[in-house]
Formats: sequence, C-alpha cells, structure tokens
Amino acid sequence: MIEQVDKTVDLIYTKYLKALIDYKGIPRVEQYMFHRDAFREILLNAIVHKDYSGCNPIQISVYEDKMYIWNDGVMPTNLTSTEKLFKKHSSKPYNPKLADIFFKSGMIEAWGRGFDKIKEACEKYNGPLPEYDISEDGNMTE
Repeated sequence: MIEQVDKTVDLIYTKYLKALIDYKGIPRVEQYMFHRDAFREILLNAIVHKDYSGCNPIQISVYEDKMYIWNDGVMPTNLTSTEKLFKKHSSKPYNPKLADIFFKSGMIEAWGRGFDKIKEACEKYNGPLPEYDISEDGNMTE
C-alpha cells in the first residue's frame, strides 16, 4: 500500500494530467492544475480515512479542469464543512493502525496535519484550495 501511493501519484501526473508549459529564461517550467504535494496528501487522507469493510475502491476521476477523488469513508461528525477541514481540528483516522503505519514510514508527518500541508502546497503554487463535498452520510469527495 505504501508503494501504491507514489505509483498512483506518478501515474496521475504522467498519464492523466497535462501541464501548462512556461519558460523562466532557458529552463522549461511545467505547472499542473494541482500541486503534486497537495494531491499526494489528499490521496493519503483518502487511504487512511477509507472504510475498508466495503468493496468500493478509492476513485479518482481526472478532467481537463478538475479532479474528483471519492472515498467510501465517513467523516467525523464535527467536520461537516470545507471551512472546518482547513481550520485546526483533531484527527480521528478511520483506520488508526493504518495511519500509524504511514506515520512510522514517514509518509505522513503527524495526525491532523494533512489539511495544513494541502493548504501550504496550494499557497506555494498560487492555486486554489480543493473543494470538498461532504454528503449527508458523511462521505467526502475532494
């Protein structure tokens, strides 16, 4: 599962996303619609918070101007809006043992910092924050 994260990020960025090309002097600069670090963190959140009791995989849909990541997990009851996600909040991973493995492997820094890292990556990239759709049953689409 740890290897799948980086392989998925590489696959999305090499096969499914198109970069805008610009030049800063001689070097070529590629800018994607989403910062790679932000996407990686969103993917890690989807993995750690997924409900694995069902058979639904995490789904990623890539379009020209947007990307959807759907996770069959349940949000904590105190996180009911996008605004609350990007404010300081406690982390309650749906899969604490899996979160601990990702923490010990160095893939996540600390529980509850994921949205801070997404925000930092978007700010560095001068990109908008991702939008989240939290459904009535607590499922979330990013």
